Amino acid sequence: MVAALTIKCIKSGSRIPDGIVMAYPALNLNFHLYTPSLLIALDDQVLPHTFLKICLESYVGKITNYDSKSDPLISPILVNDEVILKI
Repeated sequence: MVAALTIKCIKSGSRIPDGIVMAYPALNLNFHLYTPSLLIALDDQVLPHTFLKICLESYVGKITNYDSKSDPLISPILVNDEVILKI
């Protein structure tokens, strides 16, 4: 959420945070893309993937109602270079 809020601040011209700390950043919420970190998270004893799915549904609603492949507010890793260069 903090990454999405930072993107919104940059796009709107608001003051951006001096720094952010993301302890467990979920920057790519496309669960159809099997990355090494997603595969490792499937067996995570501290933060199981079922809990992450509940968090995702709380953030964006039902899984079928969002586009994690193109929306940078859901998958911040997809933000375009124009936004990054404003930092």
